[in-house]
Amino acid sequence: MGDTKHISQSASVVDPDRIDRSCRWPVVLLFTGAMSWLIIGLTMGLFSSIKMHAPGFWAQCEWVSYGRLRPAFMDAVLYGFAAQAALGCSLWMISRLSRVELRLSGIAGIGALALNAGVAFGVLQVLAGQTTGFTWMEIPRQGASIIVGGYALVALSALYTLHKREEKQLYVSVWFLLAGLLVFPWLMSLAYMLAVVEPLRGVMQAVVNAYFVNGMTYLWLTSMAMAVAYYLLPKVTGKPLRSHDSALLCFWTLVVFGGWSGLSLMADGPLPRWLLGVGVGAKWLIIVPAAAFTMDCLYTWFAGKTSANEGVAWPYVLFGSLSFPIFVLLDILSTIGPAPRTLLFTTYSQGILHFAVFGFAGLLFMGAIAHIWERILGGRFPKRLPFIAHLLLSLLGIVLISGSYLLGGVSVGGKLADPSVAFTAASSTMTLFIRSATTGYLALLLGQIILAVALLKSFATNTATIRAEFFQWCCGGRSPGSDKKARARA
Repeated sequence: MGDTKHISQSASVVDPDRIDRSCRWPVVLLFTGAMSWLIIGLTMGLFSSIKMHAPGFWAQCEWVSYGRLRPAFMDAVLYGFAAQAALGCSLWMISRLSRVELRLSGIAGIGALALNAGVAFGVLQVLAGQTTGFTWMEIPRQGASIIVGGYALVALSALYTLHKREEKQLYVSVWFLLAGLLVFPWLMSLAYMLAVVEPLRGVMQAVVNAYFVNGMTYLWLTSMAMAVAYYLLPKVTGKPLRSHDSALLCFWTLVVFGGWSGLSLMADGPLPRWLLGVGVGAKWLIIVPAAAFTMDCLYTWFAGKTSANEGVAWPYVLFGSLSFPIFVLLDILSTIGPAPRTLLFTTYSQGILHFAVFGFAGLLFMGAIAHIWERILGGRFPKRLPFIAHLLLSLLGIVLISGSYLLGGVSVGGKLADPSVAFTAASSTMTLFIRSATTGYLALLLGQIILAVALLKSFATNTATIRAEFFQWCCGGRSPGSDKKARARA
């Protein structure tokens, strides 16, 4: 349901169960890795937040110092959780929308293993103090190379599946998935080449880093999250998408303006004013894709709200979709008037970042994981209570973390701009906000543990048949014990 309007009638019908079975093990592997790294990352985020207001916490161990935990936390969430969740959704959605079984599933599985190995190696490098010093690029090039290689292998499986598609008409979500699959290795390779491998001189390194962070936010993470939203909205509402023209407008304006808005992160930097102005202007024009996306979501939601009561994904889709315009507005507000100078050395940008990663993309990915998990394992979740608890704890954590960083940034920034207020007095006001953020990290972590347990229980209920298929998928042959069973039957 929900995609009958955009699928042509000429495509041959393929059993969805066959498609789900072909995707099962690569997607399970990616989603398992995503949830594992999310829990690990949030644990490091919780410890780093504690050390902000209790610096004596584990002060004897240099591996868990704030300067190492914080970048390791963001790298684990970005490359461990978001990348794997996006890839798992891509494999399943492209197979479903193409009406073919997943191709090169073994390569996708190898890519997933390589991606997890790269994230583990990179995070350990950061915790050991081997970091590049660039935001979101802290992992040294050795670990980053493995991450890009693993991502490319999974993307190859998705792209080859799309090439072999039976459905010739591309649905909206496929546009955004193609952008996300291609942008990630391109941005990583280009940024590491210009800033780490053959570094440019002086301020241009900061320009490359700003371009990378902004591109990863708007061109990759946003594209992947929008693909999930555009796919799940018709599914959970039972109504087709409002307008493919507005979705097309959203896609192209996001691609154009999202790429140009990177220099808005370098307000008052040592660059020509017209370059900074172009960055700020492009950031403002992201209102266009945000408005188009919001109108599509709201119209589709209210048109089919009476049927949005099946499955566990619909509240995640609702809150995640509505978070995008809020995220864009918060980001734009940081470019108005004296805000760039006032908020520059505060936690305001961290509040925006956390809201984008956890509030917008995170909720959509979690809803997609729950939706896809049911289908690839062939069984519904027996209880909704764990998902209600997970959603409430996640929303509480997102509000506490983002709200504390945003409000604390505004409060401290205003005092730092006042010459009559001492620096120590201004910075001490941040303690209350940091403690509130610590509570948010704890709530968010508990929510993810509940979700992980629910997914594991669902996996455990599908026992003998699925395990046998797993051994066959891994080994390309019979599962252990099959020969004995065959001889016993004979």
